[in-house]
Amino acid sequence: MSGWGDGFNDTTMPWYIYYDWVETYHYNTSTKEFTLNWREDFTGSNGDHINTDRFYVRNNYGPTSNRRNKDVNSHVYIFNNAMTIQISRTSEQILPADPNPPTPPTPTTDTVYSGTLKSHDTFLYGKFETSVKMQNVDGTAMNFQMFYEGANSGSTNKNALGMYLEPSRYGVSNETPFWTRYQYWDGAQVQSEVEYETWPSTDWSQFQTLAMEWTPTYIKYYLNGSLIRTATEGVSDLKLAQHIYL
Repeated sequence: MSGWGDGFNDTTMPWYIYYDWVETYHYNTSTKEFTLNWREDFTGSNGDHINTDRFYVRNNYGPTSNRRNKDVNSHVYIFNNAMTIQISRTSEQILPADPNPPTPPTPTTDTVYSGTLKSHDTFLYGKFETSVKMQNVDGTAMNFQMFYEGANSGSTNKNALGMYLEPSRYGVSNETPFWTRYQYWDGAQVQSEVEYETWPSTDWSQFQTLAMEWTPTYIKYYLNGSLIRTATEGVSDLKLAQHIYL
């Protein structure tokens, strides 16, 4: 069975996604105000593991029959004071711009090694913001998302929201590479509310700021401080605490 990791050109690997910082804000349902909860700046020496007080780094997660990606903790580290996720065909850490990178072993499988972070905290409403940049290469995908992970999370308790960027897949450029989404159970089935947005892709070397405001009545999505979407349909069914995923 084919899946993510098949069909794209991996000769330019490793690839990298960089998260400069993450902020979380509480939402006061009485005053309708957001107040800063915490900020993670991902500081440290190049190659250091991140501060795991706020995030759990998945290790040896995957692949499944239809997904070639495997999350390993060696591919999540600090580089130039940004949290860096490495994407490669081998599990060896290779820092960006290393003048003398190690020669990785020849891959023995079609697995793509990458990394995922999950917040220790869960959040019910609030504002969530990050600064991120990534390479414009086929096969990379950026996620800034939240999930409920309890019982029936795939059906009657489906609760999720996020922002996503995938420049191209299998050698074909996406005309709409950037989208926002939230998912919920409407009493009969899971609804997935997706809207495609404009991405400032002229300079991929620059960090972009993504933000989501989640309240009991609306979700607002922001790109570089500008409001790009306000959603209300089904938002009242998003009422379960969620983890942040990077």
